[in-house]
Amino acid sequence: MIGLPLRRGARRETDRRRELDPATVAITALPDVLVLHNRRLVGSNGRPSRETVDHLVVARSGVWLVDAKTHYGPHEVRRTGGIITPRDERLFINYRDRTELVDDLRREVVTLQRVLVDAGHTVGVHGALCFVDTPLPWVSESITGIALVDLRGLTTLLTADGDLDDHDRAEVRAVLNSRCVPA
Repeated sequence: MIGLPLRRGARRETDRRRELDPATVAITALPDVLVLHNRRLVGSNGRPSRETVDHLVVARSGVWLVDAKTHYGPHEVRRTGGIITPRDERLFINYRDRTELVDDLRREVVTLQRVLVDAGHTVGVHGALCFVDTPLPWVSESITGIALVDLRGLTTLLTADGDLDDHDRAEVRAVLNSRCVPA
């Protein structure tokens, strides 16, 4: 019994931290984007997955899954292979291999793409790892189709021009709201 109020307080603290997250503040301030925060994707079996998506953003350029991270230290994308051998791209943060962050987000992008196609929408689904409070190079980089950006780069991605008008964005957001449950 004593542990229950502590858990509830910890949950409240986590919710407050999410509300003050710089990525949340930056995304919500953007015009012409519709946002769903802190969602779980529903799998083909009808059950929510264990992983949460920090931000689902419906912008003119398509749907963006944004995973906000606060990893410190140097960020580096190491590429090997090429013409003869298969190309391999790995993300290193603070000299540690953190490619699983990219792999997890790519898996979620594919799942969300399938959800939207099943609902009759052919919308581009993109992924972005947004590093908040971490300086990145001025040139945005991507690894296996996932953008690696800071808040400045994320704003550029989300405000890019695209084919989705207001009506289409509202329909896509309604589908996402029904198929991605709050975490």
